[in-house]
Amino acid sequence: MADHPDDKASAVPVAAPVETSLGEQIATIRLALTASPVRKQLLWACLGIVAVIVATAVGQVLLNRWNQPFYDALARRDMQDFLHQLMVFAAIAGGLLVLNVGQTWLNQMIRLKLREALTLDLIDEWLRPARAFRLAHAGAIGVNPDQRMQQDAGHLADLSTDLGVGLLQSFILLASFIGVLWSLSSGFVFHFGDHAVAIPGYMVWAAILYAGIASWLSWLVGRPLIRLNSDRYTREAELRSSMVRVNENVDAIALAHGETDAKRQLQLDLGTVLGAMRRIYGAQINLAWVTDTYGWITVVAPILVASPVYFAGDISFEPKAVETEAGVVMSEAAMRGGPSRRAGMAELQFELGDPRASALPGGETGMVLHPTAADLRRFYQAYYQPDRAILTVVGDVDPDQLEAQIADRFQDWKVPRCFVPAMPSSMTISHLIN
Repeated sequence: MADHPDDKASAVPVAAPVETSLGEQIATIRLALTASPVRKQLLWACLGIVAVIVATAVGQVLLNRWNQPFYDALARRDMQDFLHQLMVFAAIAGGLLVLNVGQTWLNQMIRLKLREALTLDLIDEWLRPARAFRLAHAGAIGVNPDQRMQQDAGHLADLSTDLGVGLLQSFILLASFIGVLWSLSSGFVFHFGDHAVAIPGYMVWAAILYAGIASWLSWLVGRPLIRLNSDRYTREAELRSSMVRVNENVDAIALAHGETDAKRQLQLDLGTVLGAMRRIYGAQINLAWVTDTYGWITVVAPILVASPVYFAGDISFEPKAVETEAGVVMSEAAMRGGPSRRAGMAELQFELGDPRASALPGGETGMVLHPTAADLRRFYQAYYQPDRAILTVVGDVDPDQLEAQIADRFQDWKVPRCFVPAMPSSMTISHLIN
């Protein structure tokens, strides 16, 4: 049967992949491209796509920065600034659209020129005096060279373009946002007993380590696919060659009543192709276990990386982050001045009778807009303490059971030994700083 031909696969000779070092492969590619008649066009296309990818990365950074002024305009209900930000978005998005289309075109041109350069080089090498004849009698390596040049050249051009462009995009994206990730990493302190260790750029190194492990595991599990794909292309070439031979000799086959033998040979060749495909699919499933697992881990990886510092209770107030948050606080404060909000606050104060319970977080405008990191850290350490917490329970509950549950869940909360100032009736940051 054609569906179970793996035991006959050895009937077709297969050349073993030649293992060469990365340096040798790069040297071979360089020599081939240097002598190629399309090297200039290929070079210009590569330089063009590098420029486009860099410009796209800049556009992505600009688009990321555009979000804050746009939502600030919404929070202020500033129609003029809102329309201005829409125009800014249109300019950024329009530029990115042109760059994306240009990148797609350059990507296709690189594929085309790589295919042209590789195929011309292979044809030139194949048709040197008497070389095609010697290759045909060289064993497995010389089986169907015409088929292999046609098929493999296309695969190599496509895969090389995808890998090269993807690697370049990832590198430029990393270079564009590594500064942001580095700044977010400042203030990460790990505690080991009585010792505190700060790791500069902790998030950057964690991301590089995470990506490195994922890449290494993917390479380790997926490496057999190199050999398996080479074997499949050999089998595909043999099947195409057999079909061509049958088609070219159809008259002789009909006169000799050789349809049964020709059919048997084609079924054998098809079976070897299907066997090679089964082996590839098995290796791809193994690789999917790695890639899909890392895909799910990626969802929680940033939280896991930051969790040691978070649960240790450390907090960092960077000047840039403070400035950004000040704008958010003022935008929220601007939305509280409506009649409905004032009426709701007055009702809360009347019903609760305690201004601390009805007060919204905020502060004096001057202090919110011009705080220092030291002021915020001192305020945080003074007022964000376990003995400041208020637990409100609403519902039909058993007081004894509730008290036992509270004691069980919050027994690890420790009151600091240091002096904590008394909380004013209306709490703002200015009370502590001043």
